[in-house]
Amino acid sequence: MGKLNSYFFFMQEQRRRKPAWKNKSNQELQGLCDSLWTALGPQERVRFEEMKKEYYGKVTQAGEKERKKGEVRVTGGYDAHGRPLVEIERRDREMKREVADKIEAVGNMVETAARAGALEVTKFYVMETNVFVKTDDDTPIFVPAEISIAKFSLQEGVIRVYQAFTVPGRIPLGYKRLCLENIND
Repeated sequence: MGKLNSYFFFMQEQRRRKPAWKNKSNQELQGLCDSLWTALGPQERVRFEEMKKEYYGKVTQAGEKERKKGEVRVTGGYDAHGRPLVEIERRDREMKREVADKIEAVGNMVETAARAGALEVTKFYVMETNVFVKTDDDTPIFVPAEISIAKFSLQEGVIRVYQAFTVPGRIPLGYKRLCLENIND
């Protein structure tokens, strides 16, 4: 990556502010941010110039020698698409936390039923959904494809299963091709 300028820091701020832009490449961000940057006055751009100076001040103060061999720099680093490594690391931590929370919730349900002496007869439900596509909007739209729900207990095994292909409704403009591509997946 070449020398970072104040526009780059403006793009990164827009990426953080707009959730739908968080996985956009720098090239895509540039197209999205260009008119916003042009609309900024000189006084508003000063803040991004300061960010650039602060960044280069930290890099020269910290120096690359502080990293150990094989250690990856996360703070101030960017991936091949220009996304901040700190954001990627945060996203990965959140995803791991969500998985751990789900496992803990299931464990709590089982433990509660076991303490009540009703584990064998307790009815459990498992639901799975699939979507054709999720839009990149700030408030994403999901185009539903399928839903499955299973009811079971340890004593009776699978009691009932419901499965249906949903009617997706109106597909958002520009997403029909992606929906068609995802039909076979």
